[in-house]
Amino acid sequence: MPGTIEALARLVAERFGARVHFVSKCGPETERKTREWIRYHDVFGRTGIPEGKRYFCRQRHEKATIAE
Repeated sequence: MPGTIEALARLVAERFGARVHFVSKCGPETERKTREWIRYHDVFGRTGIPEGKRYFCRQRHEKATIAE
């Protein structure tokens, strides 16, 4: 969505800092494509989200455990 990268950067810079995490529920092929997209668009560099705060899971219910 337009403005998402900028909104995430603002949340990192002005409110949550390193407490922002990237969590995605997807299958292996979508994970591969998402990793490529993130790298191509320099999402971590542009938002300030630490790259180590990126998580992928296969089932939606796993997101809650990761978030905790």
